[in-house]
Amino acid sequence: MDFPFGDKLVAIEGKIDKRSTSDMCFDEITVVFEEKTIVLLPLPDTDEINIEVVPTIKSSKRRKRHQLFPILSGKALLGVWICNNDQGYQDLMVLAFEYLQPNIGVLAEGSVLKVLQMDVLQK
Repeated sequence: MDFPFGDKLVAIEGKIDKRSTSDMCFDEITVVFEEKTIVLLPLPDTDEINIEVVPTIKSSKRRKRHQLFPILSGKALLGVWICNNDQGYQDLMVLAFEYLQPNIGVLAEGSVLKVLQMDVLQK
């Protein structure tokens, strides 16, 4: 996959799953850069993440979505990890901005996407 490594983040946007009642769950997550967008969709049959890198649609034409992690806007993408669980399913994607330390994770669970904020444990 041709991830936009080194490119600065424009926005992380999510389409909220309206069926969810507890955690904030999403039907789609887009990680938008100037030229490319990473589109994440849940695959309900396997609870995996479908990952696509597509050309970015300019902001005036993009649909309005829930904004996630605005503090990361303008930070360069430095790392992407796509994780497989013990059954071989691709159900977690981890992203690192500005440094190689992961910032966020997107988990496919229960036919939706959940966003995880990652941070180092402090004493």
